[in-house]
Amino acid sequence: SLTSSSSLSDMISNIFQELPLESVILLNAVAVIWGTQHAVIKIVVDDCDASSFSFARFALGALIASPYTPSILPFLQQETHGDEDEKALKAWRWGLEMGMWMFLGYAFQAVGLAFTTAQRSGFLLYLNVKFVPFFARILLGRKISIPTWVSALTALTGTALLSFDGTTVGFNIGDAWSVAAAAASAMFILRLETATAKVSDSSALNAACLWTVAGATLVWSLVDGLVTKLSTPSIASSLLEY
Repeated sequence: SLTSSSSLSDMISNIFQELPLESVILLNAVAVIWGTQHAVIKIVVDDCDASSFSFARFALGALIASPYTPSILPFLQQETHGDEDEKALKAWRWGLEMGMWMFLGYAFQAVGLAFTTAQRSGFLLYLNVKFVPFFARILLGRKISIPTWVSALTALTGTALLSFDGTTVGFNIGDAWSVAAAAASAMFILRLETATAKVSDSSALNAACLWTVAGATLVWSLVDGLVTKLSTPSIASSLLEY
């Protein structure tokens, strides 16, 4: 037992010694930022609608990634010319699909946080990793090993226990939206495997993905605003009723 523990400690030490200090710091910083996003989004959606926030969020991201945006000229031409046009078409084709999965994941998450706690949403969203092998089995016919079944069941049980924060009893509509967000995120992860194999330029793929999400959230925001406007009685009608 002592020997095995010592071997495990030595293995972990060797791994961290091989990693540059900057990589370790950046990985931990990403984990902290990712872990705090649920609480931050919860604060925001309590003060404004989820659609407008999502549009502002991804429009900013798309603008930052704009230098890497693939060309749209191949769409305006009757036929493609050369490898660059083919690469741009592939980047947009996969960027559109990945963007729609990303849009659904983050939109469902933002809507769900309006009805549930950040803690529950955070733990439920991490079901995405557990969904991936099952979607791979259903859609791609990949086999699921016994250890995967056991790990998924253990993780699901742990998620259920951690999601119970004592303030909300039972499964509410916000939890359902959070599970839907996890499913969309799992599809994003699953399809990303193929997308990165098809598109050699990951920066172009990321930019096309962000522009797709920005466009989808813009449509969502406009429709949401129109529905809100139509459902709100006008001042004139209110005066007449009075």
